[in-house]
Amino acid sequence: MKNSIFITIITASLLAACRKHEVQNPSFDVALLEKATYKVGEEVTFNLSGEADQVTFYSGEMLHEYEYSHESRKSMTQSVKVSFRTNVTYNNQPDQFSVDLSTDYNGGGTYQDVLDATWKDDISQQFQIAPEDNPWGSANNFFSGTVDLIDAFEEGKPLYIRFRYKNNPELGIARNWYAYNLNVEASTVLGTKTVFNSYTGFNIVYDKEFTVEDYKNSMVYAGYIMLRLHSAMRPMPTEIWGISPPIYLEEIDHGPDRPDPIKGYRDPMPLEYSYVYEQPGTYTVSFVAYNSSVYGLKETVKQIQLTITE
Repeated sequence: MKNSIFITIITASLLAACRKHEVQNPSFDVALLEKATYKVGEEVTFNLSGEADQVTFYSGEMLHEYEYSHESRKSMTQSVKVSFRTNVTYNNQPDQFSVDLSTDYNGGGTYQDVLDATWKDDISQQFQIAPEDNPWGSANNFFSGTVDLIDAFEEGKPLYIRFRYKNNPELGIARNWYAYNLNVEASTVLGTKTVFNSYTGFNIVYDKEFTVEDYKNSMVYAGYIMLRLHSAMRPMPTEIWGISPPIYLEEIDHGPDRPDPIKGYRDPMPLEYSYVYEQPGTYTVSFVAYNSSVYGLKETVKQIQLTITE
């Protein structure tokens, strides 16, 4: 009997001790001092009340959203935009130059490799190619326009761009074609970056009719690619291809979104916090207050919908 009483007393004491050290939910709140709509560049001031060991701030901007605070944010390439310029010289054969794409080319660089791949030529009509009577000279190099190739990609496969030069002797004498000022840009949630902006890495491939090496006289330079036909090859139907390096869609693991710290353990509780937004939009602003110890952690989340206008 005495043992039972002793155990009961010890148990009650332990429970009381646990309650004494139990982490409490922060008593914390946030309110806007003035209004819920602000302009870009205008200071937004939040009124803070209550007490907490730590307080952090998620602005609601990209990479600073509470929604992604406990899990990795992943994003894919959103667009792949391509532009270039073309020009043409000499002779009179029409419709020699076009653009097509492949997702199953193996990059091998041989005639058979190109022949075995599937090339989609429906993209060519989206680019503007120099007209046959285009004046010569760099000032007249003809702008293709900017075309987004994102829909041409297939999951897990690179994309290749091919400039196709086709000789049809029945239509006239082959011309010299030039492509300049290539620019390939990929955009993600973080912004836009250049994939490549020169012809370095392009590979020229000739069809099987080119059995003499000296007849392979097309050229690749960093600044331009020249597709032309040796005079000895003019009587026969032939093709020459300028093929880009592979373009890959990118998956980015940004990790969890990170907040801005407002208050640490040793800091006094601030009465207000101010922030300036640089882009218009609607933002879910999150303030997270923490109490923590060796016995655990408790958090309180307060959110405000905020509109930023131009």
